[in-house]
Amino acid sequence: MAEPDYYALIGVEKNAKLHEIRAKFRQKVLAEHPDKGGDPKAFQLLNKAYNVLTDQDKRALYDSTGRTERSAEEEFAMGFGGGRMTGHQRSKELDAEAVVNIQDRVNKGPSEHEDGFAEWMRQRDQSEMVMTDKDFMKNALFNAAEMSAKVNHPGPVQHVLGSPKTDAYGQQMVGPVQVQAKPRPIKKTIDHDEMLVRMLAVPLDDAMVYAELAKGGVCLGMTGVGRIEQIGAHVQDFKQEDCVLVLPKPTKFSSQRPIGTARTLLICHEDDVLRISPTILEELTPEQICLAPTIVCAY
Repeated sequence: MAEPDYYALIGVEKNAKLHEIRAKFRQKVLAEHPDKGGDPKAFQLLNKAYNVLTDQDKRALYDSTGRTERSAEEEFAMGFGGGRMTGHQRSKELDAEAVVNIQDRVNKGPSEHEDGFAEWMRQRDQSEMVMTDKDFMKNALFNAAEMSAKVNHPGPVQHVLGSPKTDAYGQQMVGPVQVQAKPRPIKKTIDHDEMLVRMLAVPLDDAMVYAELAKGGVCLGMTGVGRIEQIGAHVQDFKQEDCVLVLPKPTKFSSQRPIGTARTLLICHEDDVLRISPTILEELTPEQICLAPTIVCAY
């Protein structure tokens, strides 16, 4: 519904000053008040006209759009800092021109830009537009086969395996785990960010003896000392024969799922180890160094 001409209701020009609007409104109130026989509905409309024209924002909106209330789109834009609509209200004539006539658009047909884009799409090789999971792994990420390195160590690796102690009914019991040593095959390759560590010493601590295992056949050990025997293609901070302390983050491994240092060869990531300086190696043996985390935690 179109808004009435509020300027005509009060009896002022569109460029009238604020004091002119107030003076004219007072005259209208004295003459058209319902107590003096005036029409209540007309008097209510007169009050609305006065409220609109004496409010700077409402008057600006009314002058530019002919409306006193913002549309939902305008309110949305104002909620995000105003956008392009702030301070640049579009007139009713421009609103009408901006409306797209769908039938005229269909009759006109596609534009030259749309024709060119459609032709370019037709000329493209359709096979290049389809990406399978294999293409994604090879092209978007990396070719894992090319970046992995073959493990040079022949033969199996000795593991110290732990299993939870159980009763005659197969229920787990509190106490030390059952331990056995078994050879197991090693992985044929290491990834680009992995390294192969030859373990020299592993502490026999509570985390190993009382590991909270949920199943049997788990390689024990959370820490240990070893020397790097082989590194992946992207490992830059370490080199072969570096002596390292295996000390993974507590959030990465736990007593229920240990990293498994109790083996002759360990495959781990570079963020699981700390380099041991040659100075420390001159003073301490690997057995003494591997006890360092336990001593630090104790004191």
